[in-house]
Amino acid sequence: MTRGDTLLVFFDLPYVRGSDGIYCQDAFWIFLERVGEGFERMVVLGRVTTDAEAPRYRCCGAGGKIEFHALPRYSSLYAVGEVARSLPALFRRIWGPVGGCDAMLVASPHPWSLALWCVGKLRGKRIAFMVRQDTPAYVSHRAPARGRRLVLLGARLLEASFVRLSRSVLTFAVGDPVAARYRRARGPVHSILISTVRAETIAAPVTRAPSHPGRARLLWVGRLEPEKRPDLLLTCFRALCERRPGALELDVVGRGPLLAEAESLARRLGVSDRVRLRGYVPHGPELQRLYEAADLLVLSSASEGFPQVILEAMARGLPVVTTAAGGIPALLDDGVNAILVPCNDADALTAGVERVLDDPGLQERLRSAGLRFAREHTLELESERLLRIWDSHFREGPGGPIE
Repeated sequence: MTRGDTLLVFFDLPYVRGSDGIYCQDAFWIFLERVGEGFERMVVLGRVTTDAEAPRYRCCGAGGKIEFHALPRYSSLYAVGEVARSLPALFRRIWGPVGGCDAMLVASPHPWSLALWCVGKLRGKRIAFMVRQDTPAYVSHRAPARGRRLVLLGARLLEASFVRLSRSVLTFAVGDPVAARYRRARGPVHSILISTVRAETIAAPVTRAPSHPGRARLLWVGRLEPEKRPDLLLTCFRALCERRPGALELDVVGRGPLLAEAESLARRLGVSDRVRLRGYVPHGPELQRLYEAADLLVLSSASEGFPQVILEAMARGLPVVTTAAGGIPALLDDGVNAILVPCNDADALTAGVERVLDDPGLQERLRSAGLRFAREHTLELESERLLRIWDSHFREGPGGPIE
């Protein structure tokens, strides 16, 4: 049985053109590439950026099984006029690639995915959507002040369109809360988990000494964006430093528009000498070393799907304290494999960190349970789960049987 020769994928990821091919600037590519290995060929649609300093994962070069087609550029989805003006060029650029594929996996909700669905439906292709987060909540944190109400209304209407389409279109949703929003239409909606953690990276047992309550190294990993609440993290860290005059340290790993603001806030709070803003660290050995050097992963997000950094930390035997944002509480058990605290509550986040630092037995239980969770949700297992759902749906479902 084959799934068809060619899978076309569209996710609004940033890509950059290098001297030897196309690179993606988002670690989600690791999972997407693994899914694409279940097909003979993969056609990738995306925008090419000029940010050569961003993280890069090689997608395709000459002679490979992955083919890339550049789509029109726009500065931001919030630039509604730019997005609208790009539509004629978009239809011209997707007509050929859609015609040459057998199946499509596209981001939802996204205005360009509506165009892709229309063309794919017209040309009789198998189509599936993937929803990675609560889009209205995500937009509420990032929407500019100017025209904010209109943008939020547009986000809700766009999501409503895809919820309606999910009545008949196979839809993968990251986490149960997002899946529940789409299941209102009573269609083929499946909750999934995305993982970029390879089984080989967690094969060996991880041994750690208990953290010293007064000397601990905390780690935060993510993009410095409003919904990640780096301000909450730094407020929590200052409270910890005031209560524990010992050598607490915080490594902040990531890049984004709030980097300078985070640096300024650390100075104002008087903790800049204990906070290391490391910028972007590539997925791989260097980032693994930071996980292994830390005593605790602390996440402060107000909105999430299910962050990959949790799986990455667990794979290295690192206890996790996180806000109960998005799909996190549906997948993790408070006090079992992580400590969950309410969103937007610095006192609760501080108390959660202290709870772990003060209890070596809890640290060990979180490490053991976290490792089990990581082993149950590897890149290999989660991509295969998605493909099994795909096979089951399309074997006799929309688009005809798999031959």
